[in-house]
Amino acid sequence: MLFRLLCQATDFNPADSIVNLKPAGTSGEAITVDVTTTNGNKKETRQDGVFTGDFTVNDTGEYAVLLDVGQKMARKWQLTIDGKEIINFKNHWLPPTTSTLIKLTAGKHEMVVTGEKNDLPVVYYRKVTYETVFRSPVANKLDYVVFAGNSDAVISSYRNLTGQAPLMPIWSLGYIHCRERFKTQDELLENARAFRYKKLPMDLIVQDWQYWGKYGWNSMKFDEELFPDPSKMVKELHQMNMRLMLSVWSKIDKESVLGKEFGNKKYYIPSTEWVDFFNPDAAHFYWKNFSEKLLKPYEIDAWWQDATEPENDDLVGRRINNGTMPGEQMRNVYPMYVTKTVYEGSRKDAPDKRVFVLTRSGFSGQQRYAAAVWTGDVGNDWETLRRQLSFLRWFQLATFSPLQRVHGYKTDTEFWRFGEKVEAESLKYLNFRYRLMPYIYSQAADITFKNGTLMRPLIMDFPNDTKALEQKYEYMFGSAFLVAPVVSEGVENWDVYLPENQSGWFNFWTGKQYKGGQTVQTAASLSTIPLYVKSGSIIPIGEKMQYTNEKPAENLEIRIYTGANGKFELYEDEGTNYNYEKGAFSMIPFEWNEEKQTLTIGKRKGKSFNGLIENRVFNIVWVDELNGIGLENGKTNVSVKYNGSSITIRRK
Repeated sequence: MLFRLLCQATDFNPADSIVNLKPAGTSGEAITVDVTTTNGNKKETRQDGVFTGDFTVNDTGEYAVLLDVGQKMARKWQLTIDGKEIINFKNHWLPPTTSTLIKLTAGKHEMVVTGEKNDLPVVYYRKVTYETVFRSPVANKLDYVVFAGNSDAVISSYRNLTGQAPLMPIWSLGYIHCRERFKTQDELLENARAFRYKKLPMDLIVQDWQYWGKYGWNSMKFDEELFPDPSKMVKELHQMNMRLMLSVWSKIDKESVLGKEFGNKKYYIPSTEWVDFFNPDAAHFYWKNFSEKLLKPYEIDAWWQDATEPENDDLVGRRINNGTMPGEQMRNVYPMYVTKTVYEGSRKDAPDKRVFVLTRSGFSGQQRYAAAVWTGDVGNDWETLRRQLSFLRWFQLATFSPLQRVHGYKTDTEFWRFGEKVEAESLKYLNFRYRLMPYIYSQAADITFKNGTLMRPLIMDFPNDTKALEQKYEYMFGSAFLVAPVVSEGVENWDVYLPENQSGWFNFWTGKQYKGGQTVQTAASLSTIPLYVKSGSIIPIGEKMQYTNEKPAENLEIRIYTGANGKFELYEDEGTNYNYEKGAFSMIPFEWNEEKQTLTIGKRKGKSFNGLIENRVFNIVWVDELNGIGLENGKTNVSVKYNGSSITIRRK
């Protein structure tokens, strides 16, 4: 069961008990670091400050504790209670608050908070109770919607209410290459060419901020000294079968030519440079410029909508939509209005191209605007890895995430820049991702057509397995894969809990079968992510490719993990347009019957489309310890010609 609160600014299980903290001096030496701000890169001097206080609790038990640093952005969270460190985390950019659960005995407790010296920290606490409390400091009323049922039913009901997720373009599910930014057109193209020369698969390359140069922040114009011919750049990328994603913000420099137009029309959130997307006229004018200055002239393929919060909580205390609404009531909804503007405008002005928006923030219902939300601007240490994840461990996780993307702050993130070993291991997981594309794209279609979920916490498939619910990092990737990312440094083996599953599990790398309901030690060298497949799974595997539409899937390997009945629906369409909305797609059902030892490939569903494979070959592989293991092709047990009609194959 899931409770959704229809309100824009809400306290969840609020705590009213407060620890009064007093400054107690500074700690360590002042250091100067490079940071990004809403006005670009700059240097910032940091000095730790120490704050102390005490509090008393009447009852022994578990308590929720929330630290608020008292600034719009935190740089460090460090909380110690009675000499025991409770929270210790730092990054260039952090939200102002963080919380945790701790056990306290009745009596007095000493607290120390270490943060930035200009912080004004406040700590809130409350005893944990078995109830859920919502309240809003700004809303006029609270409305509640209750979704009942198992996890999939809850998600399905939620999407039925808030909006269906359209299919992303297939190329968005391939590798997305990104760095803090390419500084010039030549630099971007040089690196794009290197991917093809080195035969490292890639579909989408990203140009992050500051390409606008002298023209001002997000002026929707390339500085020709840096990017002399954007049309030629995009054309060359397209000739290499790559796409371009461009960073376009929701703020515009007020001193730029475009910014002055927005200012004259009063299309800004007052006293900020953020566009007031709650004003329909402002949103329309934003898209008009967006389309005429970027989309149409250059045929750019995808959009990076950065800082869609907006940053620094700049809606608070300001009236929006021509002064008719208080901004703090709509503070969490802003990113949805931004992506709505881009999605609806793109569907109108480029109707034959699927929209793909990457955004830093989201809100309920934003999935209907083809918006993917990334995990926020994070650091690259092991604690960060454990909170969300060496480079290779991150990339292994990305392979089994909805999007596979690399990014870095002030880092040239191309694989070859980290040495031959990293390049070789990265190629391994790039090939893995692309060979899994028939599986991944079919799971994406399951989201659109059946309200499915690709990245699945274990509660979704094993709600009655208490041990499974205790796992912090394991998850299911689609219906088949149990993923157990390594979140510690220097390990060769990793304990993996296999959830209770009567038919058991297969180690993907070895083919060995295990019973469910047990923890198994799994090989986890730097080149290996622990990976298991649920018995009864049917997994289509394609060929190695340099980009998602390089080869037609005429010969697919179909791996059957026996031990239980299983189903899978292979989905295909044109991949880049919206013809699927008119029925132009192919769905081929596969069903394994464990008792009869038969695989039935059912009648194809859907209408004809450009690229439909009328006649094809499925190479069936029965997985065991000798066949169908790891990334290499399995030995075909039986080859089946399929023309769209139902066929049944018995395992011999």
